[in-house]
Amino acid sequence: MKRFSTFSWMIPAVLGGVLVLMLSDVALAAEGDQEWRPVYDLVMRWVNFFILFFILFKFGRRPLMDFLRGQRDEIAQEFTKVEAQKEKMLAKLKEASQALEESKVRLPELKTRLIEQGERRKQELIEEAREQSRLIMEGARHKIDYQVLRAREKLSLELLDMAMGEALKRLPALITPEDDKRQVEKFLSIASH
Repeated sequence: MKRFSTFSWMIPAVLGGVLVLMLSDVALAAEGDQEWRPVYDLVMRWVNFFILFFILFKFGRRPLMDFLRGQRDEIAQEFTKVEAQKEKMLAKLKEASQALEESKVRLPELKTRLIEQGERRKQELIEEAREQSRLIMEGARHKIDYQVLRAREKLSLELLDMAMGEALKRLPALITPEDDKRQVEKFLSIASH
């Protein structure tokens, strides 16, 4: 912005000089018929033009060139930025299209893999359920076997108690004192060994 303001006075000065040169013919035409005057005016116009050109060239060239270089550099920077953004966008677009293509390829594979995993998990759950039911059935069989064994033992004990009770009722009438003596001797001989 500063570069533009340092030589911004040159544009109106050049335009003013060109305007003076163009309008001076009208002003000089009113002076009359002097032959040397048109030649003098023309020469003076060129002298003034060259003086103005020299002043503008001498003092305005550097600011004008600096301004043009600055504009060139700014445009080059903007162009570089736009090119970099374009490259980034093209890279992102390429990545997105590659990802889309990969997803199109991977989607059936992923679907197949998920179905396979689901089937495997289903089979695992079925096997776990079968194993649990087998364990439950085995546990129930063990309980039933235990209860049957306990019932048999209880029945055996009850039968033994009944047999003992019956034997105790009948034996005193059937055992004689001699049988009793023989049993005592037999018990003592076994106990002494």
